[in-house]
Amino acid sequence: MKDKKIHDAFDSIQEPMGLQEQIWEQLEHKNRIVRFHPRKIVKVAVVLMAVLLSTFAVVNFSNGGKTWAMVKQALGIGKETGKVATQLTMAPGSGNTEYTPDIQFIDETYFAFASEQGLVLIDQETKALAASIDLQKIGCVYFEMNDDEMQTVIYREKDRVVIFNVKDGKPVGTYYVYSIKQACLEQWEYEKTGTDLETKKDYYEKWKKQQEQNVDQVNRGLRKKSNISVSDFRKRWSTHYYRWNDGEKICYSFLVYDGGYGRYLLNTYSPENKKMEEEAIQLIPEGASVEKEDIPCFEYNAEDEVIRAVWQSDSLDLVKSKRQSERSYGRVWIPAYVIYGTVEKDGSLYAFGNFDSYAYYKIGNILEECDTDGCLARLQLKKTKTGYKVVDCQVPRDGAGWHEDVEKMTQDIPGAWERFQQDEYENGKLKEKARKELIQMYAEEHQLDIQYYKAYGWAPVNIKS
Repeated sequence: MKDKKIHDAFDSIQEPMGLQEQIWEQLEHKNRIVRFHPRKIVKVAVVLMAVLLSTFAVVNFSNGGKTWAMVKQALGIGKETGKVATQLTMAPGSGNTEYTPDIQFIDETYFAFASEQGLVLIDQETKALAASIDLQKIGCVYFEMNDDEMQTVIYREKDRVVIFNVKDGKPVGTYYVYSIKQACLEQWEYEKTGTDLETKKDYYEKWKKQQEQNVDQVNRGLRKKSNISVSDFRKRWSTHYYRWNDGEKICYSFLVYDGGYGRYLLNTYSPENKKMEEEAIQLIPEGASVEKEDIPCFEYNAEDEVIRAVWQSDSLDLVKSKRQSERSYGRVWIPAYVIYGTVEKDGSLYAFGNFDSYAYYKIGNILEECDTDGCLARLQLKKTKTGYKVVDCQVPRDGAGWHEDVEKMTQDIPGAWERFQQDEYENGKLKEKARKELIQMYAEEHQLDIQYYKAYGWAPVNIKS
């Protein structure tokens, strides 16, 4: 079957005429070699390979690289590369990020950009995908500018790329070294790793110096030259530009994501000729579809009867029908409920809590937040044969009346006001704890490869740490 796919790839070549027959004559000749003396076999094989490769190179060049692309598809080469590219194409449409990824390095041959979905290497000549690294696999997924605690560093040193994490300004964990030469062959597995602190410190200092020399904020002037309007919700741009020399002049490059066409654009400005060039980047093959992963609905199966009753209730803004209907978009809604206190009186159970839920897309092993719903509320629940049922819901007013309402809602529930105030002071620590636990429960129940969740504008959170 695989031979047939390769044969079809060569048979589809129309130019130059007759070269596909030459290649297959060379390939089929291997069946006649077995009658030769062993030494002659080696000699013939070497000559044959040289002829084959040179012929193939001519054919591949004449077809703009299509032959090699077809053979790769037939052999199943580059599946991991395609996976990361697909994730990077999906991510901007998830609504989880405000900016397009920054360029990590660039020269006349290649440039690379990265986010928590992965790193891609782009061929400068074709503006097509050359290779990629699954950063989720190595735990280097920290690219948010407002996260001072953890950051992923990508440092290029000649023909090597070094990747590691920095926590509170200090290198941590394992560093990974990749060869760009191997990347061109789509074998971009790391060639070595290490944990030596001094080595990481040296890489980190070199990276910081590289950043100081080459990286700066994308300002209004550059956006204006790119015809990017702040009010154009379809377009997002990189936070920073990268300064480099294309062999003739100084250039300033940054990325734009055009949501109208679902594609990335490389914008390069040259102060010398005062011209901005815009080139489309082809991350996935033309005409290929990008679909978000269809994942199961969340069902609460733990012991807390109040949380189960609230999740099954239509009393809050987030109704069950909405959760069910949005599954068709590849979303899943998962609660992050925090109950600050309960009290039983007059045949009812009263609960005060934060009843927020979040919608996510699954991109790789990360749940990317794309929507939120819910509210702070006081609920009245009645006991049933199977648990509880929500019969009433009170929500505090917006504005000046909010504080007064919350105090009234909690005055007969011991400790609720104090626990709520403490959680507010700690920036929703209890809610984030509930969020991690319920996502982990969901992942384990459905045996999903979920390692992180990512809130809008924040770095991914490891649900297992």
